[in-house]
Amino acid sequence: MDRHGLEKLADDCAEEPMECSSPANSDRPVAADLCALIAARRSVAPKRLVAPGPSADELEAIVALALTAPDHCALRPWRYVLVEKKSRELLGALFAQEKEEHDPSASVEDIDKERSRALNAPTLLAVILRSTPNHAKVPVSEQLISLGGSVQNLLLAAHAYGYAAMITSGRKIASTLLQEAFCDSPTDQLVGFISIGTPSRLPNERAEAKLAEHFQVWSPKF
Repeated sequence: MDRHGLEKLADDCAEEPMECSSPANSDRPVAADLCALIAARRSVAPKRLVAPGPSADELEAIVALALTAPDHCALRPWRYVLVEKKSRELLGALFAQEKEEHDPSASVEDIDKERSRALNAPTLLAVILRSTPNHAKVPVSEQLISLGGSVQNLLLAAHAYGYAAMITSGRKIASTLLQEAFCDSPTDQLVGFISIGTPSRLPNERAEAKLAEHFQVWSPKF
């Protein structure tokens, strides 16, 4: 679906509530398109994402869609920070420094490999949780759920624009070095990076989840 199609989809959805059934059985084209889009999305590793990435206008539109996630009390607990090309070498140096600090015995090859991770994919966003601790109605756990919904919106929007994307985290994300590099407030937490670009090869098929293992009717135990 191109940008025009995405905008039309958004307009159609705004005009009438949508009940999403299986794309194969749906007689509503918008529902079918949306369900097919969700079902087709796949994560693609950053090292397999190449140029082109989204334009500046496309990226703003993608992030704007991420901001429509469910958000109890409108806390807006999400921040997305673009790591521009000119800053990738610095991020790579931080990755390398963190590797050395965590594992003083790391080889030069391992350190260089960690450094190179910052150079993958044409577009790189840091994902920040900006939480509101001790909120009367919205615990931080619910704010994390909202952030997850926002991330999924972003991944789906990137897919709708014809790109692939993936969120990555790992041990180094929790390091003081990277937390201090990206967090402006004591309530900020760097939770990962989203890479966006054009897949250099088709993504692997995903093992199908069995609905019965993840969906059930509540049976009270009393």
